[in-house]
Amino acid sequence: MERVMRWQYKVCLFLLLLGWTAFLGLAAYDTNTGYSGIWYHFEHWSVSLVLSVVAAVFGLFGLGVDIRESGWKLSDFIKIEVTWEDEEEDLD
Repeated sequence: MERVMRWQYKVCLFLLLLGWTAFLGLAAYDTNTGYSGIWYHFEHWSVSLVLSVVAAVFGLFGLGVDIRESGWKLSDFIKIEVTWEDEEEDLD
């Protein structure tokens, strides 16, 4: 069975690469103090932040689709068993 990457993961990866490339490009272009100076320019690092948040949404959406299609349930791995102990046994 051939497994291919979901389109949600591809979009997530693309947006992350685009966001961080824009972040580093703007930092190199507009700041004279080096890469640390970009934090003083909200309009530059906010672009990367927004792209990263959108990428995270696509990644979580893809993960949700994978979990739904696999039929995986948390109850398959976690079992809770309730046991009752008699108080008379503790007194002896």
